[in-house]
Amino acid sequence: MNGLHAAIDLSFLRGREVMQITVGIFQVIFTFDEQVSITVESEFRFGSPNSCFWRAGEPEAAAPVLRLLGTRVGQVRNQTDGTLDMSFSNGDSLTILDSSKEFESYTIVRPGQTIVV
Repeated sequence: MNGLHAAIDLSFLRGREVMQITVGIFQVIFTFDEQVSITVESEFRFGSPNSCFWRAGEPEAAAPVLRLLGTRVGQVRNQTDGTLDMSFSNGDSLTILDSSKEFESYTIVRPGQTIVV
C-alpha cells in the first residue's frame, strides 16, 4: 500500500465525463474527457442498484460499471490510506482501494501529471 498523499489536489476530476471503460483481465481503465484516465489494477467497489466488487483477474465482475458511461464525476474524496471515493451524476459511487502491498493499485493520469498509488 502506497497511500495517497493528502496534499494531492484531485479537484481536476470533478466534472469530468466518463467517455470509455476498458476491461482487461488484470485492470479496468476509466477514460474521461480532457485526457484524464484512471487505471485500476487492484480492487474497487461500485455502488449502484447492481453493486459490484472487482479485483484483478475477475473481468466479468466489472460489467456493472458500464452504467457510468456518459456520466460526470461529482464529488471526489481521497483518503491517506489510498482509498479514492468518487460520486457520479447518475447517483452511482466508485471506491478505488489501495489494496496491493507489492504493486501499484491504481494510476491517475492527466496532461502533465501522473499519480501512482
